[in-house]
Formats: sequence, structure tokens, C-alpha cells
Amino acid sequence: GASVFVKGEAADAAFILVDGRVVLPEIGATLHPGDLFGEMALFTTDGRRMASAVCVTDVRLLFISYEEFEQHYFQNPEFGLYLVRLIVRRFDTNYREALGVAAAGQAAISERAAEAGAVGRLEQDRVN
Repeated sequence: GASVFVKGEAADAAFILVDGRVVLPEIGATLHPGDLFGEMALFTTDGRRMASAVCVTDVRLLFISYEEFEQHYFQNPEFGLYLVRLIVRRFDTNYREALGVAAAGQAAISERAAEAGAVGRLEQDRVN
């Protein structure tokens, strides 16, 4: 499918999915109508996309420039609170997933080390 944006690109807007489906392949997320996406890059230090957005079906999107985003944030406290909650939830989810991946990786390393230790003990027994 067509890309809405690609990981690493400079960001100047966020999007609202009106119709269709979009996936964020790097994080395994599927977006549905009504979802806001692409907003996090507007607030990062380097302003770059942290994931790609790829259309799975034909889509219809609303485009919100950074300037419009900022204007809504300051003029509408409800929007500002919604945005803060959304970003914190996304960071929390990403953080928890990263911890799970790190824990799984550590468990695999420990398992391999234990297996290697058992093989080493068997070979030492053969020598004696």
C-alpha cells in the first residue's frame, strides 16, 4: 500500500483517519477511522517520524499542520488534555512493550548461558 509517511522523515503534520485502515508496521498497530496519528513526531526534539504509516485499504485522511495543532492546543483546553493523555498512553504502551522485549531477550540469554554451562560440565566430566 501507499505510505502516508515513512519512519525518519521530517514531520510537519498529524492525521486523522476518516475512512479505511492504516498500519504502523514497526509497532504492529492497525489504525481505524477516528484515530489520530503522526502527532508524536511534532513534539520530538528532532521532529522525525518514529514509525511508518502504510495504507492497507483506500483511505481518507484529515491533515492537521503543526501550526493548527498548536493553535488548537492553546485555544481548547479539552483538546490539550486529550492530546497529553494520548501521548502519555502511547509512551506508556511503548515503554511496557520495550520492557517485555528486553525481559524476553534477557531470559533467552540466561537460558543459552545455562545450556552452555551444562554442555561445559558434560565435557569436563568426559575429560575426568
